[in-house]
Amino acid sequence: MAHLICELAARLEAVGLVKDGCFQMPMTQRHVADACGLSIVHVNRTIQELRHRRLIAWEGGEIELLQPDELRDLADFTPDYLT
Repeated sequence: MAHLICELAARLEAVGLVKDGCFQMPMTQRHVADACGLSIVHVNRTIQELRHRRLIAWEGGEIELLQPDELRDLADFTPDYLT
């Protein structure tokens, strides 16, 4: 989940759709679970853990990266392959 959020943020930032660490997330947790082949329970628990660690805020259709560097470290995310 952390990697997916980082990748979405990197792709949206490249086209100017991230503002102050926030971006619109039109997918629900159910959509994310279906797209990733995960259970909705697993997705929800993982998102709750990311919230608990104060790495993200996900309210309604918006995600805010509270600690983007720490989130990228947790996800072992490097955007090099996106270019």
